[in-house]
This record gives sequence, structure tokens and C-alpha cells, in this order.
Amino acid sequence: MLKTRLSEQFDLRRPIALAPLAAGATSGHLAAAVSDAGGLGLFGGIHAGGPKWIREHIDLVRSRTNARWGIGFITWMLPKFEANFQACLDEHVPVVAFSFGDPRYYMARAKATGAKVLCQVQTIEGGPYGPGCRRRRTRCAR
Repeated sequence: MLKTRLSEQFDLRRPIALAPLAAGATSGHLAAAVSDAGGLGLFGGIHAGGPKWIREHIDLVRSRTNARWGIGFITWMLPKFEANFQACLDEHVPVVAFSFGDPRYYMARAKATGAKVLCQVQTIEGGPYGPGCRRRRTRCAR
């Protein structure tokens, strides 16, 4: 088994994270399969199906795997999908991922539920939320 910071932080057998993508490009089905295969299965929380869709896919993942999994959000879109994010928090999703924007406000809320947080940054200089993620004990995928 290849050991990396990602695999150690998220208890993975394989240092692979499924890109959560938005609008149903991923789902609980795929996230569960990736997690069962040893990676970090994620599905996108930016979905027009709303909180009902989020909860259905959370239930689906939980019924298919005991491995680590999570939900990802495009940070700058979260104000329009607050109900989806709240469903994720209410269900105590184990991993919450953020990309494309300043995640600090949402990170704090996710961490308050006990979730581990993963931040995607586009450059090393990714602003205060790039290198700053490490200072807050959050792993940043680059």
C-alpha cells in the first residue's frame, strides 16, 4: 500500500480521491464504489435535486460501504445551495470537500460536526486558504 499524507489523513488504502463534480456527474453509487476500492469516494453536493437528493445519496453510500467517503462543494456556489450543505451537516457526513473559493466560513461549520475537511486549491499561492489549510490541520490537495 502506498502511504501518502492523503491516505494517512483519510485512512485510505489507496491515495485516490474521486472528484465530486457538480450537477450529478458523480453520485452515491460511484462514491461508494471508490471508497470500497480503497480510495476516497466523494459525490457533488451542488445538485438541483436539493436536500432530498443529498440525503438519498448519503443513505445509499452508508448502505454500501463502511469506508471513508464524503461530499464536495464548489465553494462560490454554496450560497445558492445552502440547503444542500445543511443537509450534509445534519447527516454528519465524515468528509466535506471544498473547491474554487474561500472555504473558511463553511470549513468551520463542517468541522463543528466532526467532519474532516479537504480543500482543493488551484495554485501553491492559493491565497489564505491554500497554505493556510495546513495550519488549520486540513489537508489541501494541489
